[in-house]
Amino acid sequence: MKALYFLALAMFMSSIAFSQSDSAAVVDQPYYVVVGVFSIPKNAVRYSKQLPQYKLTAKYEMNFNKGLHYVYVMKTNDRTQAIDEALRLRARPDSLFSDAWVYHGSFKKPEPGVVINNTVIVPVAPKPQVDSSQHVAPKERVMKPFLFKVTRKDDGTEVKSEVVVVDVDRAKKIGSFEGNKIVEIEKPEGKSGLITVTTHMPGYRRIQHTVNYLNPSGDSVQIQDSTIVLSFELTRLQKGDVELSEIYFFRDAAIMRPESRYEVTSLADMMKENPRYKIRIHGHTNGNASGRIIYMKDNPDEWFALKNTKEGSGSAKKLSEERAEVVKKYLVSQGIDPKRMEVKAWGGKKPLFDKLSPQAQSNVRVEIEILQN
Repeated sequence: MKALYFLALAMFMSSIAFSQSDSAAVVDQPYYVVVGVFSIPKNAVRYSKQLPQYKLTAKYEMNFNKGLHYVYVMKTNDRTQAIDEALRLRARPDSLFSDAWVYHGSFKKPEPGVVINNTVIVPVAPKPQVDSSQHVAPKERVMKPFLFKVTRKDDGTEVKSEVVVVDVDRAKKIGSFEGNKIVEIEKPEGKSGLITVTTHMPGYRRIQHTVNYLNPSGDSVQIQDSTIVLSFELTRLQKGDVELSEIYFFRDAAIMRPESRYEVTSLADMMKENPRYKIRIHGHTNGNASGRIIYMKDNPDEWFALKNTKEGSGSAKKLSEERAEVVKKYLVSQGIDPKRMEVKAWGGKKPLFDKLSPQAQSNVRVEIEILQN
């Protein structure tokens, strides 16, 4: 009896599997390493023609399921090969392809009764394995104490401010440090020893000093008990001033990245401290290509993460407008009257750098203009 039972069960399961595969054939598809997505075909064509200068051969196809044109540099049936290539592109020092990803699916509309796998793979580089059997001597770190004395020019009172220190030779950020307290700064890697120190306080004009770490000197430099003291006298922003903000966004999204929290919170504090201030928030993008736009849903509970989002498409100008608007909405959520703020969308009309240069990401920015103080 048991043998008959299991035989009948096996025949039943086989009939289910047969009916499922007979009603909907599942088709596997290649893997594409994607470096760009465009809603306008001529933009996909133009971008594809630019990639050979970066030693990449590109093709493009329209994804009929999304209504967008995908530019890809590899097509393969090997999942590992595709992910490895995307990781290689994302790790390039020029940062031009830091958002490369893998599309596994079809660009065509599926035929009736056919199921096609369509997935997006965002590769993550594995953490390097440390060989515990080998002892690596730690790099010697040279540190010096600095005090960044940040005060108001009009009355000399201290201002709670952040300063950014950059290695000039390497164009590399050493770090951000709090003003008006002694901090340890590591020796820059550049041979000249030059560093720039820039104040970062919303509501005040930025001041930058260039100092030789190895032999600090100058009008703004003092040495007090081996501590290097740099003085900054801040002046409030005035009507007509335009300041570049440190507000950053996720790719193709009108959603701020977590490192923007300090900037927009400080901007809100500036508006609260100075109730006469009125500002215009300028939004800029890198280039004028149209594409997808990721939005926050209404009444967000998280301003700095890709959670509870919705997706659409639009022009570069639309994306820059949505980014400026989300800054305004955040300020409103912090109690700032919306009548004190305006929004201006530029798209890619006012770039700081060529859109294909290594510094092109700096074109994606928000600027704050003082309309009234």
